Amino acid sequence: MDPALYRSIKFENIDTIRNKMVDIVLKHTKLNEPLFQYVKATEFTDIPELKEQLQTYGLYQYLHYAVINVSLKGTYPIHKDTGGFVYSLNIPILGFDNTFLNFYSSTKEPRIQGTGQGNVTYMLYNHSDCEFVGKVETNEPAIVNTQVPHAFQNCNILPRVVILFRINQRWDINEWLRVWGSNPPNH
Repeated sequence: MDPALYRSIKFENIDTIRNKMVDIVLKHTKLNEPLFQYVKATEFTDIPELKEQLQTYGLYQYLHYAVINVSLKGTYPIHKDTGGFVYSLNIPILGFDNTFLNFYSSTKEPRIQGTGQGNVTYMLYNHSDCEFVGKVETNEPAIVNTQVPHAFQNCNILPRVVILFRINQRWDINEWLRVWGSNPPNH
């Protein structure tokens, strides 16, 4: 997969980070229904083990808000995100095995659609107007280009929970890939 579309990242102490993130998520939801809720990034980024990893990768200062995303079994619509960002650091924390992110291309214009949860919108595509580009399993932290048509798929009975950290537009993926593209930190 093109690293400008999807670049997985290895985090030290990922199990500890996930457990602490679950504790925070459970303050917001019981995980029994879909959720797409914005929260301040610091609710999660100040977890000491996560903060250390984010600082190592030069990401900490670029994460100002996050989304708690709970999805149930199924394939979700093809869309692009809205909100003034291009990239998202996605950290799957529960129910992430056997879940996938599918990427598409399209020459058609999408339409604005609301999520039904607050003022959140996204750019929706008709499946018939899209061409499949590639698929990745979403079982580890990754930087995702949210401005390419994509759809996630949960093939599990249990909910999939992922924290989506929206990366500030000042962040430069080309510079980041120059540093980290083939040189992950040694832990």
